[in-house]
Amino acid sequence: MPEDIISLDNERIKSARKLLTARGRAGAGRFLLEGLRLVEEAFGSGVELEVLFYTQDFLEDHRGRHLVEEVTGLGGKAWSVSQRVLRSLSETETPQGVVAVAIMPHSSAAAVRRTPSPAGDPGEGAKGASEARRFRQWVKPGVKIGSSGEEQMAGEGERRQGWSGVEVVDHPQLEGVDEEGDWVGLFRRVLSRPSPLILIADGLQDPGNLGTMIRTADAAGADGVFTTPGTVDLYNPKVLRASMGSLFHLPVLPVSSVARLLSEVTGVGLMVLAADAGAEENIYQFDLRGPVLFAVGNEGAGVSPLLLAHSRRVAIPMPGRAESLNAAVAASILLFEAVRQRRQKHMSSLAPTQTR
Repeated sequence: MPEDIISLDNERIKSARKLLTARGRAGAGRFLLEGLRLVEEAFGSGVELEVLFYTQDFLEDHRGRHLVEEVTGLGGKAWSVSQRVLRSLSETETPQGVVAVAIMPHSSAAAVRRTPSPAGDPGEGAKGASEARRFRQWVKPGVKIGSSGEEQMAGEGERRQGWSGVEVVDHPQLEGVDEEGDWVGLFRRVLSRPSPLILIADGLQDPGNLGTMIRTADAAGADGVFTTPGTVDLYNPKVLRASMGSLFHLPVLPVSSVARLLSEVTGVGLMVLAADAGAEENIYQFDLRGPVLFAVGNEGAGVSPLLLAHSRRVAIPMPGRAESLNAAVAASILLFEAVRQRRQKHMSSLAPTQTR
């Protein structure tokens, strides 16, 4: 069977290729996902997939075929393309058979839904908006929709099945962000959780570091990751690959103002700790069982002056000769020290009372 698209000059491909740049992603409110595993992670977490570009070999795998059926069943488009065309949408040397156009969870919903898909057909905006609303309703928190369309309440942490059997989980980024894409609403929701554990990536430039930090925060059970102005684009392909899908498991959003972020944490009892190799206090001197925000700064300059001025500086003991730690490694140590203390507290509360 011949491919649907074999030309690099196809308008759908040219539009999708613009999403390889940060400016193109920001302007469209969309981004590219590559590879079966990453696309499945996004889809299962409630991210809206508008278009799939896939090779014919991709359909030989039952998971690939099932993914195409699920996405098109929800109103998305799917186009078979040549290897050469798929390679033009990829930043890897060996494309993994599928590239998806996805809507940014925190982009302005109103603006995105009024705009036709950059890789779709003219005049599809209204249909796309309808399907987007349908998809959001399908994954609404706390509801399980069976193959018959009947709704049932889902238990805490339960994976839910959609109309045709695909498992999905609530996407935390779909709730708490207003129509203007404002991060403040979601940040307040994160702050309101019991003993929130939050990571701030402050001005990070290396996409591998940022993706690894997001993955680590996910593994540590953090309540959210927020990035400050000057940090590499969250939807940079290298960030997405390094995060291994964790970007879709917890709230991850850029903040527009450090000053506004600091005003939100004032008076809420949140301890703000900034990683600083020259600090007099070290991480093991702090009680991290309560609400904590860790700030890890730029690979070269460290935490920015404004954020540093409103934080307690904390060092990681380094008895060796290295002058500093990689930013992602530093974040891992900080987060998992909090995990250790919190698990220790939990285990202590479960221990039987000893009497003489």
